[in-house]
Amino acid sequence: MTDTKADLLLTALVEYWRQQLTSDSLTALIEREVDATLADAAKLTLNQAVTAEQITAVAQKYAANWRIDGSIPELAGEMARRLYGHSVHGREPLRLLLDERQFEELTASLTGLPAFGRFVDRLAESPLATSWASWLVHRVAADVIADNRRVAEKVPGVAEVIEAGAQILERIAPGAGRQADLRLQELSERLVRYVQAKARASANTDEPSPLVDATVDLWQRHSDEPISSFGDLVSADDIEDLLVLIFEFWFSFRKTEYFRELLAEGVGYFFEKYGETSLAELLEDIGVGRDDILEEANRFAPPLLELVVANGMFEDAVRRTHTDFFNSPAVQQILD
Repeated sequence: MTDTKADLLLTALVEYWRQQLTSDSLTALIEREVDATLADAAKLTLNQAVTAEQITAVAQKYAANWRIDGSIPELAGEMARRLYGHSVHGREPLRLLLDERQFEELTASLTGLPAFGRFVDRLAESPLATSWASWLVHRVAADVIADNRRVAEKVPGVAEVIEAGAQILERIAPGAGRQADLRLQELSERLVRYVQAKARASANTDEPSPLVDATVDLWQRHSDEPISSFGDLVSADDIEDLLVLIFEFWFSFRKTEYFRELLAEGVGYFFEKYGETSLAELLEDIGVGRDDILEEANRFAPPLLELVVANGMFEDAVRRTHTDFFNSPAVQQILD
């Protein structure tokens, strides 16, 4: 007799919650439970709920020790390639990312950082940087001369004149071509040093940085071009290679004691700042309010509950967690 009553009670419990979770009353139930949970959260502080040591241990486990299978980097690379080839890049202009005012402010802020100024100064003072810049200017100038010569040689008869002139010059002044190239290289070095001197002089004034002006001008000339027009600068393979490098760096960096100390310090500071703050207030501080919780609960809960009720998982869960209770001696005594 009692077994039958216990079974009937369990079946009634399953049916009660089935109706609560699949009817129009679900919205009211969600709202009631969210309000009750937030009210309880307002009575608990972060320090009461968890400790800094617990969170540090969890953070180190997943950030430093969690094994990342090869499928994750592979998936990241596939997603990057998929996003790279999306048609939206050909429809949207570059200014969609940042308007001119935002770009100018961002550029001015970055170039105005003392660290950026020191980096540029050291780069400008580096003999290697000067040598590289001189080579680049020399190479560009030489290429321009070569291009102009190729264009001129297309004119009938001009190629023969140029060749004859070169032979005569070599007879009159052997090595003149080599000397001209050396003079061009010397001129390139002087030009680079002049630009460096001007840059250092302008850095000591209150005038806008030439780098900012040049960067903004470049942005203005290309801001209406589609984002895809810059695809030639970085290919899908380049992005995939970059992701591989990032993963390889992260795999090694996260194992260092340096990273562990920074992680622990960050968690420790978070608890210093919010340890005595209620959980409800903490949610508000990070931008998660009651309306946000209700919106997402009403977005995901109804279809998910409908699914598990329909496929029997819900009933199985209720019976699994309550059968022992209804068959317990205390309940048996009540039912008797």
